[in-house]
Amino acid sequence: MSEIAAAIKNVSFQYQNVNDNALNNIDLTIFKGECVLLCGDSGSGKTSVTRLLNGLLDRSIFNLSGGEKQKISCADAAAMQPDIFVLDEPPSNLDIDSIEQLKGILRL
Repeated sequence: MSEIAAAIKNVSFQYQNVNDNALNNIDLTIFKGECVLLCGDSGSGKTSVTRLLNGLLDRSIFNLSGGEKQKISCADAAAMQPDIFVLDEPPSNLDIDSIEQLKGILRL
């Protein structure tokens, strides 16, 4: 049997000042070496699951551009030296040079 890299069971989450849960009773198991794609409509919880798996849920980064926030989030996740990386639209808010750097880092 494959080694489990990350797992969440029966997780619900609600952001401050929001009435509805962002996540409702989510179960997810990711095995080492597995590639997982989260798909769904806008607001369906993809980003919340990604942040949860990367340990970034409820952190705030002030006064930065979207691209700077994206780079910091990736660097923050990499600093934890995880067995897996969970990315949510990684090239969004990045300029062409930054996208090329990210592709090189991810070896795509």
